[in-house]
Amino acid sequence: MADAQRIGRGIAVEELAGIRRVRLQPSQRATLSSWPFHRLGAFLAYEACCSGVPYAQVDPACASQVCPVLRCRNTSRGNRPHRGVFCCRSCGFAGPADHIAVCNVAGRAQVAWAFVNAPNDPAVEDGAVCPAHVGQAAEKGAGLGLQPWGVG
Repeated sequence: MADAQRIGRGIAVEELAGIRRVRLQPSQRATLSSWPFHRLGAFLAYEACCSGVPYAQVDPACASQVCPVLRCRNTSRGNRPHRGVFCCRSCGFAGPADHIAVCNVAGRAQVAWAFVNAPNDPAVEDGAVCPAHVGQAAEKGAGLGLQPWGVG
């Protein structure tokens, strides 16, 4: 938390609900069953709140299968030719699968955090946006002080 606070970044983690339902080898079952995942998440959320550090839990679905290149965003199981390798079948972007997953989790958290902290705009009523107020909403958003999330 001290590092995140010092450099002005947030903490993003995957939601771990349902992690016990994954198929594991017998040797891994005891290790996974002994981890108190909810307690870890609650502790991180508490510490982040006390430190004033943004904290977000995001859906981890397909995080290591989605291409992190914004123009591509191809999602396919085929993007993972081997266990630890990511190679996008659409654009050719490649890298370690864990690094790709971290990039995607960070991106999802950044979007979620910006959405949750979006300013109230009087121009938005019943899902309609008044064109005259679009610029004002953008100016309000610029004053939020949000910084890009770091991955490492």
